[in-house]
Amino acid sequence: MDSLGPSRLRVPVRPDGILGPDSHVHSKLDKAIVNTEWIQKFTYLEAEVINPGCSNHSPIAIMLDKKRSIGGRPFKFFSILGDHDEFLSIVQQAWSERILGTNRKGVWNRMKLVKIGLKRLNTKDFNSIEDKVQMIRDKLATIQNQIRNINHFPELFEEESTLKKSLEKWNLIKESIFK
Repeated sequence: MDSLGPSRLRVPVRPDGILGPDSHVHSKLDKAIVNTEWIQKFTYLEAEVINPGCSNHSPIAIMLDKKRSIGGRPFKFFSILGDHDEFLSIVQQAWSERILGTNRKGVWNRMKLVKIGLKRLNTKDFNSIEDKVQMIRDKLATIQNQIRNINHFPELFEEESTLKKSLEKWNLIKESIFK
């Protein structure tokens, strides 16, 4: 399925293909088109062909049911996780676990362990990124206001420089996450 554009859900068409004067017209319009994001977001998608009434074409209702979701949302790997100091240790720890079963099952279970570790890391360090960025901006504004004061301390310039670097770092992280 094409992950970039809309996806089509096939709707059953009359198998005999015979169209008489009272027959329903089946054409390209008798298809359901959904956004690929819907397929990822909603685990249950159903296209229902409704009776055509006085039209030549049947309306199609697309039912999205978020309540039928069995698992959580899919894991999304952010490249910023790969640059984190703890990334390699999380992967090494997961792959050093002794797991019984077939090779395929072992790979599957180790990947699940990596996913759990990375989710924990993501929650710990990147969960409230907007709050972190705002907090750094507020601190930077406070320091810059203090620098304007004639009686300011020279250490404030160093602290300002550190905050600017930190703000740039967290803005890049935020940008890479929201892409």
